[in-house]
Amino acid sequence: MIDYINHCGDGASADLSAFQFRTKSATNRFIKAVEDCFLNFKSDEHKSLFLSALASNDFSFEEKLVVLYWQIVCCNNLFREITDNVFLRALYSGRSSIAKADVEAYLKYIKAKEPEELNWSDSTIANSASKYLTMLKKFGFAAGTLQKEIKAPHLSSALFVYLVKLALTVYPDERTLANPLFRFSFLDNQSIITRLKTIEYIPLWNITQIGSDITITLK
Repeated sequence: MIDYINHCGDGASADLSAFQFRTKSATNRFIKAVEDCFLNFKSDEHKSLFLSALASNDFSFEEKLVVLYWQIVCCNNLFREITDNVFLRALYSGRSSIAKADVEAYLKYIKAKEPEELNWSDSTIANSASKYLTMLKKFGFAAGTLQKEIKAPHLSSALFVYLVKLALTVYPDERTLANPLFRFSFLDNQSIITRLKTIEYIPLWNITQIGSDITITLK
């Protein structure tokens, strides 16, 4: 997938032979899924930041998976909602695992609350819950079969810098810890503040703090 995005992010045609799709329709489904989930951008700056990260040797393969995770959070509303209200809620409450039933329950809650937004059958909900957990495993955030063990990633310096730049690029008017992307950082607010103040980041941004409120400005 990363190779496909690297080839096609700027509109070029990529060789899909390595993916060994059985049918043309399977190929088209793959292309549509990638474009819908990863190739929607808020601005040219957002696009450049994302594609540069995937092409960079400064990020390991595992770190690029985290970059993909943040990108789908930006692009896909349903993935973002499930992650916020199921996966991260479990993580931040101290739970060590989540199950398919947790995701199904949340999707059924959305269906009951907003039937015009999610008019899915129970079988579609079950399949979507399974696919969501599979994505978490692909990102490296979950392990196991039925009960998925939660595995929060460590954010390297390169990933933290990318997160801050991405957050301020996608939400330029949200230069505080209220920026929506910080919710998906795997860090609490105090940890974010501590890292923002680290000496190595002084050349990258200015921070202004009044009490617990902090404002970030990229240099």
